[in-house]
Amino acid sequence: LDNSIVDGAVISLANALKVNRSIEDFDLSDNQIKFAGLCALGDVLKLNPCIKNFAIQNNQIGDRGAKVMAQLLRSSDCLRVLDVSFNQITDDGAIALVQSLEVNAKIQKIDLFYSFLSEKTQTQVQIIDK
Repeated sequence: LDNSIVDGAVISLANALKVNRSIEDFDLSDNQIKFAGLCALGDVLKLNPCIKNFAIQNNQIGDRGAKVMAQLLRSSDCLRVLDVSFNQITDDGAIALVQSLEVNAKIQKIDLFYSFLSEKTQTQVQIIDK
């Protein structure tokens, strides 16, 4: 299912969600979200402490987006599952996500399925799925 939501629409959605702090599951998979849209969604994660599951699979966030998510994971108290599969993430972004777990043990799963990872990084990433 391709919803074709792009960054501009995501930014508007993110602004509306800043006042709704009761969402636990947030899924914007299968869209055309890139770095700018992800940054707006990051603000939602910061302001909404209830989000436990965040799915943004099959978008276009790449390594820059993965690094933004890694920074958010370091300080998130509630987030347990992050799905960033099918997002053109390479070793660089995946390693940033793995390293964020060193300071936040509450994360239970980060899905990086269909990322462009070396064998070494794939081994590190397997540790994430607790």
